[in-house]
Amino acid sequence: VQAVHRTLFPRSSGGATSMTEAMQPDRLSPRFWVLVFAVLATASYALAFKAALVAFVLLGMGFELAFWVTLFRAAR
Repeated sequence: VQAVHRTLFPRSSGGATSMTEAMQPDRLSPRFWVLVFAVLATASYALAFKAALVAFVLLGMGFELAFWVTLFRAAR
């Protein structure tokens, strides 16, 4: 844990005593922000992909419904 903490907060000398102390901007390393950005980007990308997939499926179902309705109307 201490090794990870030293990697994330290199400027703090034995590690921050509390979370609020650790979250002060002058103590955070650029590596920490890169990590945060990577996590957020991955999460938002996955979410956008799922949303696009759902929209695509719903669109497909809509087209299929329209197709069958048209077919049944033509048959009558």
